[in-house]
Amino acid sequence: MKRLFASSFARDAALLVVCNGVAGLLFMAVHAVAGRMMRGEDYSALFALLGLTWITLVPSSALQIAVARYAAEYCHTSETDLWTRLFRSVIRLVTRWGLPLLVLWCAAAPWVVPALNAVSAPAYMLVGVIGFISLYSPVVNGALQGARRFGWMAAAGMAPAVIRILLVAAICAIGGRVSAVLGGFAVSVVAGIVAG
Repeated sequence: MKRLFASSFARDAALLVVCNGVAGLLFMAVHAVAGRMMRGEDYSALFALLGLTWITLVPSSALQIAVARYAAEYCHTSETDLWTRLFRSVIRLVTRWGLPLLVLWCAAAPWVVPALNAVSAPAYMLVGVIGFISLYSPVVNGALQGARRFGWMAAAGMAPAVIRILLVAAICAIGGRVSAVLGGFAVSVVAGIVAG
């Protein structure tokens, strides 16, 4: 058993399991805090809009797997320049396709907000912003995963959880509404990318 935990695989796996578990609990706690501190209709509107983020995150797992594969292939060889260029080109590709989709998402607000009975157009647009920013997370996490930088990957998972619960609690404590809480979610996603 001692040899198992002496291996880097066991240490990396344990680090990721613990950090992902704690981050998951913190993400769940965000809903408990928001549910207790927000008015009922505000929390239900927030929860409904957060459901839309799943639509915006559909390509994320495929993107992370692809980036991790290429990062693993190139970052541990003498081809680090190629790996760096690949990472930058994926970031450019995400930006090139993500920005027009974000513009379309926001342009559709006058029709989608009434159809969904969403709380407001700015809140709906913030969901698109969260989705757009979130497209960078799998690129960063995939690069970290492929490069076997699991400590940084754990930090990139913990940072948004910690920032999100702190921001949501503070925003709700001062009476912030749905758009303000969604803004806190967006800041927490950026924190995860920066930590990675």
